Amino acid sequence: MTATGPLPLRLLLWTVLGCLAAAPVHASGQDIAFARDAVEIVTQDGRSHTFRVDLAVTPRQRAHGLMFRRSMAADEGMLFLFDRERQRSFWMKNTFLALDMIFLDRSGVIVRIARDTVPLDETSIRSRVPAFAVLEVLAGTARRLGLQVGDRVRHRGLTGDEDP
Repeated sequence: MTATGPLPLRLLLWTVLGCLAAAPVHASGQDIAFARDAVEIVTQDGRSHTFRVDLAVTPRQRAHGLMFRRSMAADEGMLFLFDRERQRSFWMKNTFLALDMIFLDRSGVIVRIARDTVPLDETSIRSRVPAFAVLEVLAGTARRLGLQVGDRVRHRGLTGDEDP
């Protein structure tokens, strides 16, 4: 699940700066710092929903993800950013929270939603189409907000968006 090649300079710069103020996540004896930011989900009918997210942009952060976390607020999540679009595969190993995985193309358009993933399950959850990013939120969020393929996630790490 690791991406190869350099991260875009802009993404790398704000990620490093954001990590300076990030709180470490304590899991299995390791401290892993995630920068925090906001994303905005905009539905095709114009509704907007803002989430505070941890950013997973390095291979180590992406490999750790939300593993070992026992709770998360309804307006929180994790945004995984990669350096290019390709088919993605995730699993729920050591993840105690049921999640919705929202797969995004480079511009932030939702290309697939994997709803209600099963905690601790090691079955591969695939994007089925190329994806540049993945937004993980609590299970049931996509249904509650009426999210669907074609809706859009806005974040500065996605093409053309400087601010959520």
